[in-house]
Amino acid sequence: MTTQGIVTNRITQLLNVLFRNVSLTSPNTYVGLATGNPGMGATPANEVLTAGTNYSRVLVLPAIWEETDIGAPTDGRLIRNNYDITFPIASSTWGTVSHYFIIDAASGGTTIAAGPLLTPREVLTDDSVRFPTNDLRIILNPYDAP
Repeated sequence: MTTQGIVTNRITQLLNVLFRNVSLTSPNTYVGLATGNPGMGATPANEVLTAGTNYSRVLVLPAIWEETDIGAPTDGRLIRNNYDITFPIASSTWGTVSHYFIIDAASGGTTIAAGPLLTPREVLTDDSVRFPTNDLRIILNPYDAP
């Protein structure tokens, strides 16, 4: 299971929606891979190279995301993939993949969330990378006043 957080620019957008009556269009979401920390900025760093590798971000349709309660002790909420997310078969080495990111475009775009993989993995020619059902989780916890 891989869990991490929402990037800074998306938190700003959510605050504007909640407090400033600014509308936000729900974007398409794509999952991408990185060979180092993609950072929490708008554009991911260290994305796997696309030239000659057959790497591409994977479109994740809205129906593939499932929102649910994580239960006690935090009673937070999470969104997770309720189907496998599978990348194309590598046509050459991708390097050691250590992070994922969720972004709003097939290329370019703005990062939504990012985080480390529990186990970095070297992707060689003819390998396939897959996030099994329920493996990607983004968690929001409510404030618990002392």
